[in-house]
Amino acid sequence: MQFCILPPNFFAAAQSFSNVQWLSNIGALVCIACSGVHRELGVHVSRIQSLNLDVISPVEFLIPLSSGNAMINRLFEYDAAKCATWKPVPGCTRFDRQRFIQMKYRDRAFIQKFAEPDLLLTEAFRERDFETAYRALLSPNLTRKPFMRNGPFHQMVLLGTSLSLALADLVMQLRIEIPDMEVMINDCIRSGNADMVAILLRYRPLSSTGRSVQLHPLIACADKTDQKKIAHMVGSLIVLIINNWPTHRLPVRRCIFCTAPRRLLSLTPLVFLADASS
Repeated sequence: MQFCILPPNFFAAAQSFSNVQWLSNIGALVCIACSGVHRELGVHVSRIQSLNLDVISPVEFLIPLSSGNAMINRLFEYDAAKCATWKPVPGCTRFDRQRFIQMKYRDRAFIQKFAEPDLLLTEAFRERDFETAYRALLSPNLTRKPFMRNGPFHQMVLLGTSLSLALADLVMQLRIEIPDMEVMINDCIRSGNADMVAILLRYRPLSSTGRSVQLHPLIACADKTDQKKIAHMVGSLIVLIINNWPTHRLPVRRCIFCTAPRRLLSLTPLVFLADASS
């Protein structure tokens, strides 16, 4: 698996152990021992998939290929002195490993603290600086201001570059609340950015009627602007909802019309092969 032999991913994110075959949605590649602890954290903190056993779509590699374990450790182990006190070593107990992973990812006990992360994030969105944006997004002092209508996040998603896709997916994965989300999705529809529409829909409650993200108005917008691919994608989601698919299992990833992620096929051909024709 070529993804595993990229230099930043030689070793597990929590420890300097090799044989890393488990991928977290936050960008960390971990060993099987740590994967179980990640699962215990809950999918709201870290969602684990096997590179060998699970079918992983191209879009799910946006964050890992934009980060890697070296970056993840720079972000989540910024306070090296404090981190070293708790970091497990070969031969450690499961409790030691569990406690460290909880502190690192759930509690974010070792991250860098910022007085004004909004300013840092605004600049990172403007420059499409993935690492700086990730660092700011982890801050407990982050406010909703960068995510307001016509704000830095809104402007960034409209760019439609490959790094914009990765940044938007990171915001979705970290479950950042986005005011006026449907306004942003409609703007992406009008510009024909199907990739971004799919990413913005991936982790949102969806509905053909009632509350949550309303899909019929999105189809109307796509039809009005002659965005046939997007109309078909959203229409497929409505059919699945009508047939009582659980909303958390809706395969938005298989409706995606990604261009930038597919250029990453050369890095991880075996992983992408199953979804390449989706």
